[in-house]
Amino acid sequence: MEDFTGVPEACFGVEFTLEKAAPGGQWLKTSQKKKHMVLRRGSGKGAQQHPGKENRKLGQEPFELVLGGDTVVPLHSLTRLFLGFTTFGKITMETKELRIMISTTKAEADRIVKVLKAVKTAANQSTINVTDLQFFACCTSCKAKTTSRLHADLEKKRKHEDEEYRKQEDAKRQRMATEEKRRKIEEENLMKTEMLRAKAQALNEERKGQLEEEKSKLEALKQQVALQKQEIALERKGVEAEKKAVAELRRSLKEEQKAYKEEQRNAEAERQRAEIAKKDAAKAQEELTQLRADLSAAKEQLASTQAASKATEKEAFAAQQAAEALRANYTREAANTAAMRKAVNDETAVLQRMRAEVAREKAELEAERARMRAEGTAPADILHAKTCPCHLCKYNKAQAAEAKKAEAKAKRDAEAAARREAAKADKIRETHRKAEEDAARQRMEAERARRFQEELRRQQQQQQQQQWQQQQQQQQQQQQQQQWHKHQQQTANAAAAKSFEEYEKAWEKLKTAAPGSLQMSSFPWPSNFNVAYFAPTDTKEEKKAKVRAAMLRFHPDKFHAAFSPLTNQSAWPDVSERAKQVSQAAITQRTQV
Repeated sequence: MEDFTGVPEACFGVEFTLEKAAPGGQWLKTSQKKKHMVLRRGSGKGAQQHPGKENRKLGQEPFELVLGGDTVVPLHSLTRLFLGFTTFGKITMETKELRIMISTTKAEADRIVKVLKAVKTAANQSTINVTDLQFFACCTSCKAKTTSRLHADLEKKRKHEDEEYRKQEDAKRQRMATEEKRRKIEEENLMKTEMLRAKAQALNEERKGQLEEEKSKLEALKQQVALQKQEIALERKGVEAEKKAVAELRRSLKEEQKAYKEEQRNAEAERQRAEIAKKDAAKAQEELTQLRADLSAAKEQLASTQAASKATEKEAFAAQQAAEALRANYTREAANTAAMRKAVNDETAVLQRMRAEVAREKAELEAERARMRAEGTAPADILHAKTCPCHLCKYNKAQAAEAKKAEAKAKRDAEAAARREAAKADKIRETHRKAEEDAARQRMEAERARRFQEELRRQQQQQQQQQWQQQQQQQQQQQQQQQWHKHQQQTANAAAAKSFEEYEKAWEKLKTAAPGSLQMSSFPWPSNFNVAYFAPTDTKEEKKAKVRAAMLRFHPDKFHAAFSPLTNQSAWPDVSERAKQVSQAAITQRTQV
């Protein structure tokens, strides 16, 4: 049995709806279906907590239901509990204001009933059975979430531990690499020190030999000097005799020197004149070269100018032909206009003749009328003459009407012809103006094309000059770079050859060491990255030979036979291990050849 305060929470995977109490004993639905219900310990407010068992009833314990996470119902507020349909997963709870209709599985419904009974028992007895605690558990979804959260935490913890382990391993490897690098540097420094010591010893021995040779040479020189002194003493007497002859020779020589100096001054003047003539010839040659270059440029410019002039002449000839064609058209139009003017003049003359005939006929008619009036045969007045139905009056009226019509038509035709003539003249003038404008525009375009060609030619020449200069600069730079690379390559090859020669001499010198005197630092160990001392200029055959020599030198058995007696026994294990490493590196390097 456990104390009442040890009751845990319980959650249930259920679906439920809430209904609110209404007047008249009715219930109104207040929400849609919700999920999840939790039974937990509440604050106990409102519960009747009495120590006596008889006063403890269902709903008086300090527990509450949390419905859907937002609705809290204290257990002591439940008034009714319907458990008749638990086999179908249906449970109904009621308070004074709220009805809770639960729908779930049969197992979950049974668990709810058992939990409520356990709570009731705990409220009545102030204790709870241990067997009832198994029903105070989480629902399936909450268990899955909790399990996944635990798995995530465990995975995160495992990753963190792996990361820490990896960092420790990396730090360990880095420390080992640093130690290995430091050890290699120390070994290389020791090797260099031994090599320098060996070089210094070789130089000392070489100097000793040179000093011995110089001493022997000095003794020989002393003997020669003694002999020469004797010869000089003998020759001194002859020299005294010769001095007198030399004095005579000096006098004659001075005279000859004066003559020689005079000849030398003359020759110097001739040489200066020759140099001046040579400089003048070189200057003339440069001026001739410049003149030739100017002549070539002038020829090229003349050729381009002639080509542009020919193109301009062609365009001017085409413009002249167009102008001549326009002039011919203008001449034809002028001839047509003259012909039309002549036709108009002829028509005007005909019209004037017709007018004269009409006037003559009018005059004859007036004379006839005057005669008829004089004879008394004419009408009484003009009105009678206009309205007279006689044949003569009718004829005169028709003739006058026709004359008026002909005169009006001739006038209209003359005006139309004049307008046509003026329009043609305007058209001819406009055509001539356009032809002149086209010719001027063509000349301007030809001039513009010539200037453009000249500018383009000048730019091309400048560009070609710049390209030539750039090519010369690039060639010079390439030659300088090639010479520098060649020098660097030669220096590197010489250094590599010298280093390999010193390396071989150091190993040969070790064979003459005293037994048991060699230490780990006495050996000129090669680098693991270039055990065979490859040089950049080595051929494939040379590389094979170097690898073969390294494998034979560092073979465990051969190395033991050659250097074990000469090495200090305390240092031999390290020396032997190092030889094995170098042998393995030589075998690896053999595969790269």
